[in-house]
Amino acid sequence: MKPFALILTMAFLLAGFLSHAQSGSPDMAFQQEKITEGQGITVMWSSADPEIFNNCVAPFCRGSSNQKQYKNVTLFIWGPAIRELADNKQLQSRVVDLMSNGVDVKACQSACENYHATEEIAPLGVEVQNIRKEIARNLEGDVSQLITL
Repeated sequence: MKPFALILTMAFLLAGFLSHAQSGSPDMAFQQEKITEGQGITVMWSSADPEIFNNCVAPFCRGSSNQKQYKNVTLFIWGPAIRELADNKQLQSRVVDLMSNGVDVKACQSACENYHATEEIAPLGVEVQNIRKEIARNLEGDVSQLITL
């Protein structure tokens, strides 16, 4: 059984090396060009877990904006994430940092009202609005991609 495991391990390693070696292929260049030409990307953050924001949402938004992968990067804050943002000064600071790095940040007005959070969120510079129509427009294809977290 040991030789079979060794052969299987070598096959996985070889596959990894081959896929890494082809990262500079014409196909990859074409994919990068398509990403660069995309209209924009919208990230919808609804999780109350600050780890989701700190380890997924913020790095993705900041990286996409800094690397100019999209013409515009928008962060929608919705649902329980509204409550978490209103209560967490560290998250507030990170959201302000995202905005200073070119990320458009919007919060759902209904959720802000439901969580009594408008007074904490609006002064950050976050645009508090009814985002239902904008989400519908994004889903109809006015943005390149929509990611929900």
